[in-house]
Amino acid sequence: MIKVKKNIIIFAVFLTTFSIAILGIFVGQNQSSKRSDFPILHPSPAYILKDSSFEELIDISEVLVECEVARVHSIETREFIPEPGTQEAMAYEKMGITSSFYKILKIDMIKKECVKGNIDEFFTLSVVALNLDSAPDFKIGDRFIMALKEYIDGSYTNVTSVSSYFFIANDDKVYPAGEDPWAQRFNGMNLSEFKQEIIETI
Repeated sequence: MIKVKKNIIIFAVFLTTFSIAILGIFVGQNQSSKRSDFPILHPSPAYILKDSSFEELIDISEVLVECEVARVHSIETREFIPEPGTQEAMAYEKMGITSSFYKILKIDMIKKECVKGNIDEFFTLSVVALNLDSAPDFKIGDRFIMALKEYIDGSYTNVTSVSSYFFIANDDKVYPAGEDPWAQRFNGMNLSEFKQEIIETI
C-alpha cells in the first residue's frame, strides 16, 4: 500500500512538472515580440556611409525575399586576383601586389516567398569581407526579409551592410537590423503589412 502511494506521488510530481513545462512553452510562444529581442547591427567603421532611403533599398535590390537559415558554414579565406588591365589590377600594381585575401561566410537559406524578383527555393547567401563586421549571428531557423543581389560566384549577397536585413519574430512581426531613421517605422510591423509596403514601393 505504501509503495502504491509512493508511486502515485511520484507520478503526480512528474505530471505537475510536465504541465508547467508545456505551459511555459505555450506562454513563451504566444508572447508579443519587441525590438530588444533582436540585436542592433552597426556597419563596419571602414565604410564611408551616405544617407539612404527605403525606396533606394528596394530599387538597388535584385531580390527581396522572406527566408530561413538552413545551414551556416565556416568562414573561408579566399584570394582575389584582379583581371589584367582592370582598374583593380592597376591599383594593385601601384601598391606592388598582385592579389589580396578576404574572408567570406556562406549560409544556406530556404526561400519562403519572394516579394521582388525570384530566387531558387534553396539558395546560398554570401557575406563578404567588411560586411562580416555587421552581419547577424546566423542560427538555423532564424527568419529574415533580405534585400539581395547576385554575387560573382552565383550565390547572393546583401546590397547594403546592415539595412538589407529585417528580422522576423515568432509572432510574424518585423524588426529592421539597423538604426536607419527611415526604417524605424517598420519596428513591430506585421510581416504581411511589411511585404505590402515593399510591393507598393516597387
